[in-house]
Amino acid sequence: MNRKPEVPEGRKKELCEAIYRYIRGVWRTKEQISLEVFGQPLNATRDRQIRDMISVLKKHVPIVSPSSGKGYKAVVDAADMDEVVHQWRENDSRKEDLDGNNVPLIRFYEKHGGGHAQTAGAQRR
Repeated sequence: MNRKPEVPEGRKKELCEAIYRYIRGVWRTKEQISLEVFGQPLNATRDRQIRDMISVLKKHVPIVSPSSGKGYKAVVDAADMDEVVHQWRENDSRKEDLDGNNVPLIRFYEKHGGGHAQTAGAQRR
């Protein structure tokens, strides 16, 4: 079973703060973040840790990371508005795609006796 690489909680907060400071107002790639914040080249474990920490940060501060692969940037002022709108639209599009992926799963679940799909969603949470 694949498990997410773990970073101890106290260290995770410290690393999240360091990542935020490093990407604040500037585009940075995972490779750059790995070298600057972790002091090590990017590898599969570090890649996962960086993505997990960015995910935590995104719940608290505005971070853009377009699908173009430009990297990550914590937006800081009105000059970043175009990037914010672009990211917002990408997020909405991804959400619609994910919701669409659930339709066949819901139909299967309901067809094969799983009950009402909303019940399954509630159990999952």
